[in-house]
Amino acid sequence: MNENPELITNRNIKQILRGLYFFSDLKALIKVLAPIQLIITNLEARSTTLADCFVQFVRLAAYIKKISGFRINAFKNYCIQVINRRWRNFDSDIYILAYFLHPGYRGK
Repeated sequence: MNENPELITNRNIKQILRGLYFFSDLKALIKVLAPIQLIITNLEARSTTLADCFVQFVRLAAYIKKISGFRINAFKNYCIQVINRRWRNFDSDIYILAYFLHPGYRGK
């Protein structure tokens, strides 16, 4: 048993932490995950409607589209592929109708 649990002893982990891009990659990941967490929290409300789901999904797609940075392009492309697959589930007249009929989203 390790007497100093605060010490990192795994060489692979140490190498990753000492990597040149570790902290910049971590910042980029946080920028991506923070809005996703907020969207998930918004969708877990009891008052969530189909229009809310649609709007949050569109916000997420717009946010991911804005992500820039050479080192994060592979992740961004993966996210876009996932969003495109999921969009097919929302590509339904009922979601679009719910969006346009919802009084909170008119004209936005």
